[in-house]
Amino acid sequence: MPHKVSINTVYKLKEKLSLIIIFCIVCNPAIAVDPGTSKTANACNGGNCMFFGVPNSPLGDATLSIEDEQLVISNIGGSGQDGVIQSPLQSIFMRTSLAPNFSGSILGTIAEIRQVGVAAGVPDTELMLTTIVNFDGDNIRHAIDCSTVQVQKYVIHVYSGELLVETQDLGINPPLLIYPKTDIGSIACGIWPNGDLYTVIHLGSLQPITFLTSPGDQGPFIGDRILVSALSPQQVPSLQTAIENRFLNVPQIRFSSMEAQPFYFVLKNSFPSRDCNEDGVVNALDMVCIANDILGL
Repeated sequence: MPHKVSINTVYKLKEKLSLIIIFCIVCNPAIAVDPGTSKTANACNGGNCMFFGVPNSPLGDATLSIEDEQLVISNIGGSGQDGVIQSPLQSIFMRTSLAPNFSGSILGTIAEIRQVGVAAGVPDTELMLTTIVNFDGDNIRHAIDCSTVQVQKYVIHVYSGELLVETQDLGINPPLLIYPKTDIGSIACGIWPNGDLYTVIHLGSLQPITFLTSPGDQGPFIGDRILVSALSPQQVPSLQTAIENRFLNVPQIRFSSMEAQPFYFVLKNSFPSRDCNEDGVVNALDMVCIANDILGL
């Protein structure tokens, strides 16, 4: 049966999460309150910008500015190397919310998001590469690849609001999704305590989503939220240190908010293992389900 969480349960879990974070900050002075949640912290200096407490620097020939409380990436040329990097980070979870974007994209518009961090103790390792392409003028091809850290399989979930409408084990094949061009409201990526990786994509509206690398039913499945888990990496990630964002065939990109947090310790230490997704086993997918309940991913 589809797993649906009541809104009251979500509110209670979020309230509990807030209390736990405060408790952990008091107990561990290394975990600090992020001052960047204040709008007054959004400022640029020397071409670099602090946005919601997260440092941003231009890539290639791009320029950064803050307008109307949004981070604006401009001067994007045809090299495919222009964009913005969030660095240095010491995070387990990163989420970026965007202003309207891919609904107005044209043939050849590309966004490439590279998650970089520490894996098997090696810094500057590519953990995840996400590529979003308008490939025919009307549709988006969205790929997620964690081959560098040698993940053993990918599991994908599609939600319509809070309702889970499809779950598939794609095996070793990296997800390759097709959906009509639409705005992407936010993208999140993170690392679980055991080193598994995940990304969550919020679409601006319900869309038919096709799984091109599905070993079975390719769909389409109607949803507005996609959650991809990359499981059992042989090179185990432990930290995000940078997120690189590069763009092509787009005049500018605007980010409306941003956060980078050490959320995993809350999930690991404060919530017992349980069969959250009600599939009959307790495993890493239940951590995804718990995070979905608590963090509203």
